[in-house]
Amino acid sequence: MASTLTLTFVLLPVFLFVLQGAVDVEAVMTRERCNRRNSPDPRHLACQCNPRFNLGSTWHNYYYYDNEKMTCVEGAEEDNWNSFFSRDRCLALCRGTSAAAR
Repeated sequence: MASTLTLTFVLLPVFLFVLQGAVDVEAVMTRERCNRRNSPDPRHLACQCNPRFNLGSTWHNYYYYDNEKMTCVEGAEEDNWNSFFSRDRCLALCRGTSAAAR
């Protein structure tokens, strides 16, 4: 039977390899990455942008994805990537992307 130390050295690299793939380091959306004027379109990660980063005027006829409510809400900021011209577009891109939905 293999010793505990041998099993540790064999299984630890496998565990670390699996753990590395489970962490999405790009999921953290900073104010700079959420600013339309400074960064390219982050695609589905736009839904993770804080809707209140104070990035321009608030557009009451635009929608942002609220990660806590897991739905789209009126009142998006002008230069925030988490800003969509319609509720349907917002839901199509963001539904199921919040951490709570995973």
